Amino acid sequence: MALDIAKAVKWVGKTVLLVEAFGRSGRPIAAWLNGNRQHLAATAFESREAVRQRITYVDLGGEEVIRDSLEQRGGLLLWLWGAGGTGKSTLAFELARRANAADCFIPVLVDFGWRGSLESYVATCIGEVGTSGFLPAEVVSRMLASGAIGLVVDGLSELQRAGAVEELEETARSGRVRNLVVTSRSPSPSEHFTAKKLGNLDHGALRDLAATYVPDRPQLEAALDAIESFAHLRGISPLFARIALRRFMEAGQLPSGLLELAQEYLLSLRKPAASAPTEEDLLRACRIAAFACLESSFTPHAVDEPYLRGLLDSEASRSAFVTDNYEKLTGAQLIQQLVQYGLLHTRVVNAMHRIDFVHHPLAEQLAAAHYASLPERARDALLQDIEKSDAAPGFKQALRALGLPGAWPEASLH
Repeated sequence: MALDIAKAVKWVGKTVLLVEAFGRSGRPIAAWLNGNRQHLAATAFESREAVRQRITYVDLGGEEVIRDSLEQRGGLLLWLWGAGGTGKSTLAFELARRANAADCFIPVLVDFGWRGSLESYVATCIGEVGTSGFLPAEVVSRMLASGAIGLVVDGLSELQRAGAVEELEETARSGRVRNLVVTSRSPSPSEHFTAKKLGNLDHGALRDLAATYVPDRPQLEAALDAIESFAHLRGISPLFARIALRRFMEAGQLPSGLLELAQEYLLSLRKPAASAPTEEDLLRACRIAAFACLESSFTPHAVDEPYLRGLLDSEASRSAFVTDNYEKLTGAQLIQQLVQYGLLHTRVVNAMHRIDFVHHPLAEQLAAAHYASLPERARDALLQDIEKSDAAPGFKQALRALGLPGAWPEASLH
């Protein structure tokens, strides 16, 4: 008890000292931010896994959004929405990079680690920079309200945080955060945000994207013809366009559908190693993992690592996962392989390891394939849940492409 009181007194004393050091005006805070800008941006944004995975930026119609956003000196409230794989995160991250470079605001990425208030989250992200791991909420609040720190809330639909939409709506309305960029599968709930919907590529954007990856002109034209034939009447998102480009450059042709394209892409990532699963077992493990990451809500989300490991071990008890040398693989080993291939990534949330697909549209295709492989009785048991849910459009469209029963409306391929 005495120790707890001593800690509390020390905490209060440290808070008072830091608040007094920063002062009641904004000048000391501005000076501290400017002096630590590079380190702050690196710690809270540039070094984050999701950002590092999206270094390459191609203008697919987002330059006007970036230009208009950077001109909003009175504050930026931007809501980028659309189906998975349409480039929402890539555009948001490029905007944040340029905002930092132009001294508009220092970006902080808000993702699955968001627990408690936004102020406490930011304090955790940037508190290690020049404050011995401690930054009072009062100081953080002033940084956010002034616009010196800007937030990028990425993948709001997949955060699995109760009341997150309402909290961001209140944040925008109250002015708690002056610069806020949100990516979501759902449209903005508030008129306080400037909303921009992203979707499939038009011909010009597809050509610009292809030219980035295929510098040779004859190959470029051949690739464009193949992808436009592949996407005829269905359209294609930036994510699947990049996968199709890669596959065409490797094989010289494209399969007939998105599921086949996704599976060929997965197999292309398989490393020839003694510990690698066979091609068949790699796809089987990916389908199980994908369905686990859509189960219940039928929208992409993270799952606990022990849960996914248990599913894979249970499947292995019926039909073992093996390597080319017929060595058996455990669920833990399969997860490790999928992480190494860049298909899954892990996070630690509340001391629990969480697993999620890096690219959710791939998970939607694979989850549909797993559903199709289930016995008819098991499919029937899930059918009503799928029809009643706000399932991801990509998952529903994948089910339709497989010819499975269900009154799902037409939806664009994403």
